[in-house]
Amino acid sequence: MTGLVPRHSNLLTGDTVVPAAIAAGGEHAVWRFLEFFGATIRNKNTRKAYIRAVTEFFAWLEHHGVRELPVIEPFHVAG
Repeated sequence: MTGLVPRHSNLLTGDTVVPAAIAAGGEHAVWRFLEFFGATIRNKNTRKAYIRAVTEFFAWLEHHGVRELPVIEPFHVAG
């Protein structure tokens, strides 16, 4: 499982969880991550599916030693 970091967000009520690499990217990265899932994806089922896919992707990245956003390359996404 990917390293998840609890974060409090002004966008959402309560605690939210973001991948550690997103949290390490700073407040702007966290904001954009939460904004994408909270405001861009309106369908609840689609949002759940995307969150599951993103969580699996960040777990895969972490397993392969990629722990920072700037080092993610297109071949990581293709993998």
